[in-house]
Amino acid sequence: CNKSFYQKTHLDIHIRAHAGDKPFPCKAPRCGQSFSHLNNLKLHERRHNEERL
Repeated sequence: CNKSFYQKTHLDIHIRAHAGDKPFPCKAPRCGQSFSHLNNLKLHERRHNEERL
């Protein structure tokens, strides 16, 4: 891939997409999902919080 980035963090996120890395696991019991973006994990965690209400 020949994409270029001004910020290293953007490059890191892009590399995770190619590698399939998902370094942000959900800590909810019996969930088991992991995410490549922290924001996606935070969105997902909100769903768990809504289930508890």
